Parts: sequence; C-alpha cells; structure tokens
Amino acid sequence: MVTHIATAGTQQTATSEHVKGRMQQIAVLVNQTATEARNSAHACQGLSELALHLQSMVANFQLRSEAESDQQASKVKKHALAASAP
Repeated sequence: MVTHIATAGTQQTATSEHVKGRMQQIAVLVNQTATEARNSAHACQGLSELALHLQSMVANFQLRSEAESDQQASKVKKHALAASAP
C-alpha cells in the first residue's frame, strides 16, 4: 500500500511538472501574440495614415468630361500626324 501511495505521489509530481511546463509555454505564446498584436496595430495605423494621404493627393485631380477627353485625343492625333508629315 505504501508503495502504491509513493508511486501515485511520483506520478502526480511528474504530471504537475508537465502541466507547469505547458503553462509556461502558453504564457510565452500569449506574450508573443500580444507583441504581434501591438505590431499589427501600429502597422494598421501607418497604413491608415498613408491611405488618408493618398486620398488627399487624389482629391487634387480633376476628371475631364468625355467631350474634353475626345478633344484632347483629337489634338494629340493631329499633332502626331503633323509631326510625321514629310
């Protein structure tokens, strides 16, 4: 009976050590995940700032109407033809 109790105690100690090791691994993974989450948040903030900057830059452009685009294309063609004429 004493041998069984001693064996059970040894097994419980081994199991406790195993659980402790796994819990330490989980703690490390949780810390790594938190660090990566902070890094992702910083990257997202930077991307958001770039998007706002790009949006403000694009806002400066004006689109031509279809008629204006056709007129410009016609001028370019005429200029190209004149440049290639002998």
